[in-house]
Amino acid sequence: MKKSQGMNALLIELVIVLFFFILSFTVLAQVYAYAYRTENNTALQSEALFEARNLCARLRVQEDPERFLQAEAAKKTENGYIFACDGYELLVACEPEQMESGIYYRIRVDARQGENPLWMPDGEAIFLNASVYVPEVNSHE
Repeated sequence: MKKSQGMNALLIELVIVLFFFILSFTVLAQVYAYAYRTENNTALQSEALFEARNLCARLRVQEDPERFLQAEAAKKTENGYIFACDGYELLVACEPEQMESGIYYRIRVDARQGENPLWMPDGEAIFLNASVYVPEVNSHE
């Protein structure tokens, strides 16, 4: 009879240890999944920032940024021009404003993943400014 009670105590102890390992595995799997998602999102944000800065630099050297956008963008919407990238899109809004001696292009670039902004450090979406002033050259000089 005493051997049976000893086996029951050992069995209960093994079940408790088994539940502890299952609980530990569940917690560690959730931590790993969260770290994996965060790392992928951070890599995507870094890549989008690199591409957006590259696009801003290209826009700033153009004599006609709007023509450049029309030629290079994947498509045009009412909100601006869309550049399709792997896993995200760059949305470029360009608003030309005629000035006395040239055109001021208000240009902003932001990244989106679906309908959600990709850059939201404090819960508020941010964008890169690529505005440029293109002076008119007098041809009668």
